[in-house]
Amino acid sequence: MRRNRGQHWRQDLPYSFDPPDGWEGLPRISQLVLLVDRYARADDGLGCWLAVPGLVQRLGLSTAPLPCLVAGDRAMRMSRRDAVAAARRMIGDLERAADAGLKALRMLESEMRRSAAVLRRQRRPGALVPLAGLLLRMPVLTPAQVARRLGLGLSGAGKLLARAADEELLVEVSGRRSWRVYAAPDIAVACGFVPPRRGRPPRLTGTATDGGLDALLASFDAEMASLGDTFPWLGDERDDEEADGAGLV
Repeated sequence: MRRNRGQHWRQDLPYSFDPPDGWEGLPRISQLVLLVDRYARADDGLGCWLAVPGLVQRLGLSTAPLPCLVAGDRAMRMSRRDAVAAARRMIGDLERAADAGLKALRMLESEMRRSAAVLRRQRRPGALVPLAGLLLRMPVLTPAQVARRLGLGLSGAGKLLARAADEELLVEVSGRRSWRVYAAPDIAVACGFVPPRRGRPPRLTGTATDGGLDALLASFDAEMASLGDTFPWLGDERDDEEADGAGLV
């Protein structure tokens, strides 16, 4: 039993935990802080801080584990007189981490839209398309990595990265003529390799919304009308249900 490293309780924690009185009535954020506080005293490693994203999700504060929400306070392992202040600092760290994560998500979505616009303008995008997908998983690339991942020769991978840099899909950050390293634009800005863009963001051309929202909605309405003409009984069934509901009322 001493060698048992299994999980305990319902939050999948590596220590035993007895919920205090009134546990269900506590706010979820208070439950999170209490669980991390107990975890920090039960384990002196980094697991207590790294477990926070999973705890946030299992407590219902997020729909999926968010890796950016790693937070904690060393005072949780020390005197209990500072417990309230430590809890406040941890909540503040969570707030700042969530804000930073949202900012990174907006940057990623903006880069995805910009990449889609760039690729749509290409007459022969070729390997630029799988390269753009690879950038979402590996935001820092070298010719050797691209050659291995996309099945290209080393010279072809280098030319592909140079072409992508010319189209501003990525940025060369190594400053060398050989063994170059490229990064996604948002990563290059965040790491200080290139200055952030100033002024109003450029208008993305070649996207689905170039014709205006009204045209997009009109196209959708036309498609739905065509669907109704093809399957007319769907509308009749809906009308019957509405009539039945009106009769019940």
